[in-house]
Amino acid sequence: MKKKTILSLLTTAVIVAAVMFAGCLEYPKNIVVDVQVPLFVNEKEEFNIIVTVENTAENPQELVSWDIADSYLKGISITCSDPPYKDDWQVPIFNTRCYEYHIDIPAGGKQTVNLTAISLKKGDYSGDMDICINSESNFLSRGLRTIVE
Repeated sequence: MKKKTILSLLTTAVIVAAVMFAGCLEYPKNIVVDVQVPLFVNEKEEFNIIVTVENTAENPQELVSWDIADSYLKGISITCSDPPYKDDWQVPIFNTRCYEYHIDIPAGGKQTVNLTAISLKKGDYSGDMDICINSESNFLSRGLRTIVE
């Protein structure tokens, strides 16, 4: 009985924290994002995911990072990035992997990042990529899907 009560309290605490955090989330203004990812690749094939972030504002903005859902990364591995990311780590509460950049995008400018990936095993892999602008809580989401044959 005690285990169920503790588990229930922990679950409630996580839900409350998530709702409170969600209240802090915003969509970045004056940002246009284009993500190009192949729908079909062969098993063990190297391919590119191209992300272009355009700043339509009259002031600079920062590409802080992006997070890719674990559900996509179950069958896909990001092997490198051009320009390179500064750090990456697992975000267990959100089931994502964060790739940190901290790249300034000038007013009216664009930043393109080319991710090199490899398909690990056959399957249909999908999930969101959250592109964080100016802070981790200010992001746009784009769906990723790759079918590995």
